[in-house]
This record gives sequence, structure tokens and C-alpha cells, in this order.
Amino acid sequence: MAHYLGYSYSIIYSSLLFLWSVVFVEYWRIRERLYSVAWGCLHSVRVENHRPSYIEGNPWWKRELKILVSVPVIALFASLLAVLLTAIFIFEAFVTTLYTGPGQEYVVRRSFYISSYYTLPCFLQSFAPTVIFTAIIPRFLAIYHTRVTKLTQWENHKHQSSFDASLTIKTFALSSVVAYLGLALSAFIYVPFGETVMNTVQQFIATSTSSTGLNTTEMDRRTFFVSDMSAARAKLSRSRLEKEMFAYTVTNQATNFFVEVGLPFLTRAFASVRSGKRRPSLSSPSSSSKKKRVGFEDEKTGAARDEREFLERVRREVSLPQYDLFEDYNEMVTQFGYVALWSTIWPLAPCESSRLSISPID
Repeated sequence: MAHYLGYSYSIIYSSLLFLWSVVFVEYWRIRERLYSVAWGCLHSVRVENHRPSYIEGNPWWKRELKILVSVPVIALFASLLAVLLTAIFIFEAFVTTLYTGPGQEYVVRRSFYISSYYTLPCFLQSFAPTVIFTAIIPRFLAIYHTRVTKLTQWENHKHQSSFDASLTIKTFALSSVVAYLGLALSAFIYVPFGETVMNTVQQFIATSTSSTGLNTTEMDRRTFFVSDMSAARAKLSRSRLEKEMFAYTVTNQATNFFVEVGLPFLTRAFASVRSGKRRPSLSSPSSSSKKKRVGFEDEKTGAARDEREFLERVRREVSLPQYDLFEDYNEMVTQFGYVALWSTIWPLAPCESSRLSISPID
């Protein structure tokens, strides 16, 4: 209703969204306690076994001090990550827009319309920023995760639940920066100060490539960048924030859905083909015509067939990679952040997020 009857950046929609977010979080806390009572796991930490690496004799205040030590470490990595993402943002939003040299079709952002209003996201339109992002950011996050894992182990948590909670907070601190900083830069820098930043970048490029006695056309050919202020200003995308929000909530979610649901099946099928074997489906253990009988199975009467099929299913499930619960929760929390913080840009974002957030568990 807000999308078709209202308008973007609606004060009424933003106020209702704020109230809904608070009510939803508090309501879910109550549901958590109800589930814990129904499942018999309320205060389960009291009977939880100690971690094998836990060292006895460590008072609680020492552990709390060690946890505080992680704050400057997280702040340092978050600052470095923010600098990297800001540099990539400036390169993608301004430098590539001004570029007119060789390979322009792979570097400069172009508009490929998929409807009358929306276009493909920026990271799919600009090849060079995508390469830089995929080459630097995942490696940076991997280094950070290794460091904070060792830091969490040094904190000497008594229970695995407290260890997981501490590591989750450290991990989400940087994943939220990756998820939301792009929209924040577009909302608070590109939209209000786009022309100022464009002129600053243009002057920096012009001074770094010193050329004298050349007109505008000759300077563009020599430096491979647009030097005309009015032409550069016309390249600014007025609807960048809406397109970026559409990309995060629709395109990214569709890609993540394929990576989580479709790609594992394709990977296992390819591995089976390479090994010369055809891996049967988990849901149909009797799909293969040739089955290896167990020792206590009677071929004539079919006795113990259920046991044999059960053992085959167990073997196939054991061969699968270990399920990581954090990834699913991190994705859901990130989607909630998109809806609560940024859906005022595009009010249909909650509908798209709920439609595309289908997991194999569901």
C-alpha cells in the first residue's frame, strides 16, 4: 500500500516501520522464552558441559576484561574495512563514471533496463569495481575471522553457547558494515553531495595528469577522463539509491538463494560425475537399481530392506558438508536490517525479502 498509494521516503511509513521493528523484536524475545519452555531448554546453560579447551580457575572478571580487549580490535578492522569500501565506492560511483578510455564498456556503469523503472545493480554493471571487491573484501573478512576466532578462544569461555555468542557478535560487527555501508554512502554522500564529490574527483584527476594548452576534447582523449564539469554532472544517477536498494533486496537475495540451494546439488552432481559414480537422491534411497545388501538381508523375502536403506541414507548424509547455523541467522538478521533501516527507500523491500528468504529447512 505504501508503494502504490504512497511515495518513497514517506514519514508515515517510516514511523509505522519504526514502531513495527520495536514491537517485532520485543515480541520475538517473548516467543524465544515460550519456545525454550516448550522444548525444555530454558536455562540449559546450567547443565551444559564445559568446553574441552576451558581452563579452570579463571574468574569471571578476567574473562570480561579479555572481552573488552576485543573492542579496539573490532574497531580497527571495522575502520580499515570502511576505508576500503569507501574507496571502492568512490571508484565505482565517480571514477568509473568519468572514464572514457580503452575498455570503457567493461569499466563504465551502463543502464541495462529490466523494467520501466529499475536497472541491474551497479556491481553487475561495472566490471572493474566488482573484480576489486571480490578480490579484496572476502580475503579481508577471512583474515578478520581468523583473528577474532583466536581472540575468542583466548577469552576462555566455559560453555560453547557463550563462545558462540561472543564470536557471533564479533563476526556480525563487520558483516553489517559490508551489508549497510554502501547504502549509507549513497544516502548520505552520493545523493546530497554528489556534485561536490564529482568535482573534487575530477579536479584530482586533472591535477594528477598535468596537461597544458589543450582544449576539453583533446584533454579527454589524452587523460581518458571527462574534464567537462557539466558533462560530468550529467552522469550522476539521481535514482542510484532506489536502484541500489532494489539490488540488495532482490538481486542479492536471488543470488544467495541459488548459492545456498541450487549450487550444492550441482557441486555434488559434478563430483559424482568426476568420480564415475552417480550419487542417488537423499529423498529417494531406492532410486538406484543396484543396491549393496547388508549381511542380514534376505534377497528373497526382502527382510531388513528398511535397515539397509536407512544405512545408505546415513552414509550419504554423513558425506555432506557440516551445516553452519550462523550463516542462516546472519542472513535473516541482515534482511531484517534492510527492512527496518532502508525499506523507506523502496517500500516493496519487505515483500521481496520474505519471498526470497526461503531456506532448505523451510
